[in-house]
Amino acid sequence: MTHRNDPFPGADRPWAVLPDTLRDVMAARATFAQAGAAARQQFAGALEDAPDGYSTVETSGRVAVLPLSGLITPGGGGLMAMLFGGTGLNDFAQALDAAVTSNDVDAIVLDVDSPGGSVELLPETAAMVRQAAAAKPMVAAVNTLCASAAYWLAAQAHQIVATPSGAAGSIGVYTAHTEFSALDEREGIKTTLISAGKYKVEGNPYEPLSDEALAAIQTEIDDLYGMFVADVAKGRNTTTSAVQAGYGQGRLLGATRAVDAGLVDRIGTLTDAIALAASGDVRPTQLPAASAASSSSPRGGDVFEADQETRTRLASVLV
Repeated sequence: MTHRNDPFPGADRPWAVLPDTLRDVMAARATFAQAGAAARQQFAGALEDAPDGYSTVETSGRVAVLPLSGLITPGGGGLMAMLFGGTGLNDFAQALDAAVTSNDVDAIVLDVDSPGGSVELLPETAAMVRQAAAAKPMVAAVNTLCASAAYWLAAQAHQIVATPSGAAGSIGVYTAHTEFSALDEREGIKTTLISAGKYKVEGNPYEPLSDEALAAIQTEIDDLYGMFVADVAKGRNTTTSAVQAGYGQGRLLGATRAVDAGLVDRIGTLTDAIALAASGDVRPTQLPAASAASSSSPRGGDVFEADQETRTRLASVLV
């Protein structure tokens, strides 16, 4: 349930995003709620110029480069996109499907620079990415941030290449309950909720959160976290216990540490990721944690570098 002045419907729903990003979302939400009618009208007018739709898909040779950037939400656009940038999963899914079905595309690269976002449609989109990877070679490029919801999707690619200054991880789900009762009291507003159904108005923003509501929300968070972990395990060819015990345990790790933790496979730039995808040699290198330590076979951590001729050609296309 959202407040009457809430510009971010669904903000109280679970998120798979960096804590700092959700803090900024909540701060913007609170600022809007406290703004006067004139200021809210200005916000509404600004929405007309808010970004909408999906960023342009680049093509490098026969490799489709799909951007996954900014705050990830189901539909994209709106005030959140205007403030934070973003990717709408519906638009992303359409672009992904077009790349999979195109006869002009042999491989796919996900160009990722995102703090994560809403969990809504994430499991469904992750399944689509996994299916796409079964159809064509796919590499995810951490360029430069691949956190939470973004990692949920990137983990479904055959390999993940992180730029040297990049960071990946933040595997986890959480939410924040915002109560507006003190604000409404200062404004002289009293809200009476009239409902049917025992839990219909549970967790509403007009009163403190009850212990029972908190327990129900925690159960939902735990369920979604389980889905997150299971999808990462599928995509990374490992076990759910290995993901829970390692993989940063909710922390965001720099590129080198992310390789050591199994979050990414290689260090390299976007150009390197494109060259890797174009080569077609994207067999998963990730091993279950139990066997990775004792295995002498190649795994993540290798620095992939395209030859100079390939790098020059790809760079000219991407400029």
